[in-house]
Amino acid sequence: MMPKPKLTTSFVKKEYNRQLKEDYGDDYEFNRWLASRGEWEGYRMQYLAQKFHTKDIKFKSYMEFGVGPGTWTKMFLNPKKQFTLIDLSIEMIKQAKRNLGERKNINYKVMNILNLKDKEKYDFIFSSRAIKYVPNKEKMFRNLYRSLKKNGTMVIITQSADTLFQKLSRKLKKKEKDLLHSEGITIQELKKILEDAGFKKIEFYPVSLKVNIPKIAKLHGLSNLLWKMNYKKKLNNFSTLLSGSYLIKMKK
Repeated sequence: MMPKPKLTTSFVKKEYNRQLKEDYGDDYEFNRWLASRGEWEGYRMQYLAQKFHTKDIKFKSYMEFGVGPGTWTKMFLNPKKQFTLIDLSIEMIKQAKRNLGERKNINYKVMNILNLKDKEKYDFIFSSRAIKYVPNKEKMFRNLYRSLKKNGTMVIITQSADTLFQKLSRKLKKKEKDLLHSEGITIQELKKILEDAGFKKIEFYPVSLKVNIPKIAKLHGLSNLLWKMNYKKKLNNFSTLLSGSYLIKMKK
């Protein structure tokens, strides 16, 4: 029997460079987030949830990894603050530069977050939908903890591995066929890694919430109603089962 292939940063880098050229064309941001109703609704939910949960964060120095085309960076941009934007894919960095511009207060870096050794420390570290693609999450969060200033804040948005259908799939021992998405992590597992890295005041909130019957219907109205009722509140047993992605806010 052939051994199960393992996700590597090299594979992630090659796959995203390929997707940008072959699947998403010259505008990843639009084709990923705005091209259909479902994608736009996911974008809207994340935008509003992210805005609500980060509105009180004060910072002078900001670092974002897995920046992609800079979709979420736009919310925080300020000419009086310093930004370090990191991505494994050079093609993604090219799109970020096109969308955000070449500015004196932005430092773009093509690098693996596992190799982060900068002596510079940041008031605020942010990442959206990137940690799933990092094979060594323990090392990643140790690096990030070291790079955060004392009393600094980190906000991570990630895809869930704890929805109702995902839990059922695990019980049925169904394996993820897509290698790129094979390193999902449960909330319980992630919380332990964060605590072991040293983070404090770790809080989880729903970001996108969807109700659908697979292959039959997507219940947009009900999804939106339940999202409005839950996105400002901490994840609970009910919202966890429906939240396709969630936000973690923590302090050093």
